[in-house]
This record gives sequence, C-alpha cells and structure tokens, in this order.
Amino acid sequence: MTQQVNLRKMDRMGALSFENALRLHEDSILLFRHQRFPSAYALSALSLEEIGKYWIIEDLVWHSRTDGRFTPEWEEKIVCLTYNHRHKQKQFAYHVDIPMFAKRAIRDIYDGKVEKKKQDAIYVGLPRRGKHVDLKARINNPSRLSERQTQTQITVVNDFLLCLAVGVVKGFYTVGIWALEEDVLTHDLIQRLRNLWPEMAPSASKDFQRMYAHPDPVDDE
Repeated sequence: MTQQVNLRKMDRMGALSFENALRLHEDSILLFRHQRFPSAYALSALSLEEIGKYWIIEDLVWHSRTDGRFTPEWEEKIVCLTYNHRHKQKQFAYHVDIPMFAKRAIRDIYDGKVEKKKQDAIYVGLPRRGKHVDLKARINNPSRLSERQTQTQITVVNDFLLCLAVGVVKGFYTVGIWALEEDVLTHDLIQRLRNLWPEMAPSASKDFQRMYAHPDPVDDE
C-alpha cells in the first residue's frame, strides 16, 4: 500500500538538490576554465536538472502545507518526476520567467536540444531514429561541442541562480523550502557566483542590477 511522503524528508531532499546544483555548476565552471568544454556542458546541464528537481519538490511541499495533502498515489507520481530528465529541464525553463531572459536558450530546453547536447557531450556513437540506429549517420564526437555553446549554457544557469538569490535577499521572491533563504540564497552566494562567472546576459544583468539596488528588507521585531 502506498504511503504519503514524509514532508520533512522532502524539505531536506529539496535543499540538498539545490546545494548539489550549486556544486555541479561551480564544477562546470572549473572544467570550462581548463577548456574541458564537453564535460563542462554536461555538468552544467545536470546542474540545471537538479534545480528543476528542486522546483518539483518545492511545489509538492508548498501545496501540501498550504492546500492540504495529495493522495499517496499522486505524491508518489510527483516524486517519480524527479527521475525524468526532460521534465526537470522543463521545470527549470518554466521558472526562468523570474525574470524572463535567455529566451532562445530556454526554447532549446523545451525543444529537447539541451538534452541532446548533454548526451552528445558525453557519448561517442551513432544517432537513433526511433527504435533503430542510423548506421549511415555521422559519428557523434563530444569534442565538437564548442566553447561558445558551453559558455552560453553556463551563463543561463549562473544568471538564474544570481537573479533568484538577489530576489530572495532583497525580498522580491520567496522560496517554499525555507532553509534555502536562511542558509543558501545569501549575499555570500551572490558574491561567489559573480566572482566565479562575471559574464551575464544583458536582460538578466538589467534585472539583477534593478533588484540589487534595493535595500535589504528590515525584519519585523
């Protein structure tokens, strides 16, 4: 018989997923600096997926505490979505409407291009056409993945993390797993990300600067 999930465990899993996303993101930057572009791209895509996983879990936790519990069967289905790579990628893309930047890069997520590039960045092989392998096709070589493609991918993730962090710090956004607001999405994270990856897309930079110029909210006594 299916049992309801433990919400405290989901809280912990969500926070760990986000922290793991940060680790993967920072590792992708280190690999990029050593010109290991295919591996850097793959890790950046995995970071994006871990952020998407966080949003799936946060949605489950928040609605459970606000609107009441789902059925055990439905909760299991939601948790199972954290194993679906494309769904996690789409969850990341969906939440980039705060702010809406990098529209072309986000469209590539919805179109499945990021998943394909992630696979191409890791494996040598021939493409599949449905259930068959295209024996006449060109061999995929991960080394063909370019510096520019990798740079764009890392920038999309970094821009999102920066805009989310500054939005939380300045009181524009809240997140449903509160431990992130207290321990992760902080001024220290903002500074670390800006130092690690100074590049920002113009639209993301504009939103970041707009929020960063605001004073920090004052806690009510």
